[in-house]
Amino acid sequence: MADATDFPPEADPPPAEKSFCDSASAKDESSMTLDTAIKLGQERPAAYVLSGTRPNYLYKGSCRNLPKRLADHVAGRVSHTKNIRPLVLVCFQYCETNTEARRIENFWKSGAGRAWLQNWLSSGTLETELQARVAEWQTQRT
Repeated sequence: MADATDFPPEADPPPAEKSFCDSASAKDESSMTLDTAIKLGQERPAAYVLSGTRPNYLYKGSCRNLPKRLADHVAGRVSHTKNIRPLVLVCFQYCETNTEARRIENFWKSGAGRAWLQNWLSSGTLETELQARVAEWQTQRT
């Protein structure tokens, strides 16, 4: 029978890899191609933002496995993005749980979240308090 020693704990990723939104190089590179993101991604819950050929359209989503979900987008298996390919990964945030990823996705889909994304994209200022903003937004909803 298996015990706790048979399953070593998973190590947390380094803070620099946790979020494409919070890294200083994110604005310098502007966006990441999906092929690159699939190769470099971790199989963890995440919230993400994609941009395609339709102007001013940002697809916001969350998933349990980021590389697999991005591969679905590239292959055209997602109905909301299959007609606006090619896509680029604008922003992503790794999360501890799928519930946390859904909270961030719902924040990005709210008015305050859309304003945050537009401000981040247009001005280049990074807000490192995304988790605090999501929590604040949730308390205002209830």
